[in-house]
Amino acid sequence: MLVWSLVVGFLTLLLVAFMWLFGDLSFRAKLILTLLYIASFGFLFWRDYNFLAIVSQCFLAVCIGGAVFGVEFLTRRH
Repeated sequence: MLVWSLVVGFLTLLLVAFMWLFGDLSFRAKLILTLLYIASFGFLFWRDYNFLAIVSQCFLAVCIGGAVFGVEFLTRRH
């Protein structure tokens, strides 16, 4: 479970980095999404609810990908 959490966390980290480098979002939106990414690691410290770290980071990856790359990120249509 920890391995999946690290993989999903790393991929979401890449999306956060692309959001800051290439995203056409306001500073406040970037800051809020970055703080949500950092806060999602808090679930790892709850013994019974650490699986929520993976779920929250997957949901956050969809939100960040949609905000940065548009809905084409989700549908894979060009």
